[in-house]
Amino acid sequence: MQQALSLKISQKVAMTPQLAESIRFLQLSAEELADELKAALEDNVMLEIDEDAAAGSLVSVDADRPQRDSWTASSRPTADDDYRFEDRLVEAEHKVPMRILEQAQLQLNDEGSLRIAAAIVDATDDNGYLGCSTRVIANELSLSEPVSPAEVEAVLHVLQRLEPVGFGARNLAECLQIQLEELADSMPGRALALAIVADHLDSLARMDLQELGRALDASEDAVAEAIRLIRSLSPKPAAEVELASVVIPDVRVEAGEGGWNVSLNNSAVPSLRINPDYERAVSEDSRAKALRTQLQEARWLLRSVEMRNDTLLRATQYIFECQQAFLQRGQTALCPLTLRQVADAIGVHESTISRITTSKYVQTPHGVFSLKTFFPSQLVTAEGVSASGTAVKAMIEKLVSGEAPDQPLRDVDIAAILARRGVKIARRTIAKYREALGIASSRDRLEQYRVKSVMQRRVYGSPETRLAC
Repeated sequence: MQQALSLKISQKVAMTPQLAESIRFLQLSAEELADELKAALEDNVMLEIDEDAAAGSLVSVDADRPQRDSWTASSRPTADDDYRFEDRLVEAEHKVPMRILEQAQLQLNDEGSLRIAAAIVDATDDNGYLGCSTRVIANELSLSEPVSPAEVEAVLHVLQRLEPVGFGARNLAECLQIQLEELADSMPGRALALAIVADHLDSLARMDLQELGRALDASEDAVAEAIRLIRSLSPKPAAEVELASVVIPDVRVEAGEGGWNVSLNNSAVPSLRINPDYERAVSEDSRAKALRTQLQEARWLLRSVEMRNDTLLRATQYIFECQQAFLQRGQTALCPLTLRQVADAIGVHESTISRITTSKYVQTPHGVFSLKTFFPSQLVTAEGVSASGTAVKAMIEKLVSGEAPDQPLRDVDIAAILARRGVKIARRTIAKYREALGIASSRDRLEQYRVKSVMQRRVYGSPETRLAC
């Protein structure tokens, strides 16, 4: 056997703990970053809040000529800013499952029933629906102490009538039925609504008033009144009750002189620095090993934050250099954009852009949007013209919102209108985008408009009646 020596040169990046931490910081939102820095302040004595630091960098996006190098410091946020760090340090609201258990403690007197209640709550999904049968819950609980399905059913009956009513229902029909049963018997439309929920949900989904009227031997006005009552109920008791989470934008884009200004929303995040007295003490005392470790950790933390902020600012600036039409006209003007385009433009890897745009929000003149919104997929039309799927969806939504109630636009009509505007796409693509937006078909929308019209006549009377009044 002949032996030989060979020399091979290769490049390899070692994933050190510090590098891994810097990469993790790229993905943090403003809220998550603030929590990280608050924890670091409590754990690391080398860190302190920098009261004299500037609020952050501001970059101009010129409407005619991009200026990626025009960096200027903005003023520090005042005490009146919308997103002060201290204001965020509040206790979160109780979630629905916890509220149900708190109410159950007042309704159920024995430990066994409370144990069953906890098992039921644990088996519900995010919308408040029970994901398994009472027999399954009874079998699981019986592993430690015998429990019958009837006992589980009795506790479930109590939980379903706590606030929010309908929590723990096994399906939509039961959820709506429980809410209707909790209403007063004298509530107009209640009896008919119960009948619709029990046996005619399919017809309700199609908004077929005539079919419901024939099946229930009721007038169109009576059916419309019952449907109005059903629509006032909550189909997702847990999800509907949750308070909407407050989205804190990481970046702001605002109109400036001659263009648009992109700036970090640093008023949501505290500015930290290393305590100069402690740093000097560490350098003068060779025995301060523990403090030296904390000093090194503090330096890495600040570098990670700086890298995150710098990458986020440069990426967002380039995104809006490409999406200036959005700033002027809204979502219908979004153009196709990829992560690789942004990565190549600012000189980083595509995975870095993927991380830095994750869980980040930007405040624009048209509202607050996720940064991912500005990477719409490319759609090549029949004539080879590129458009974005997001822009086409926005166009469809706008057309439907302005359609005539007595003559809703069909998919073929929408396709024809878009074609006249230079966007030629197939009717089946229109249907796919319409369904993704949660917009019903033209036939179903016509039925919905009819129901709405009947309800308005029921409440307000005919135009002639209103004139007479």
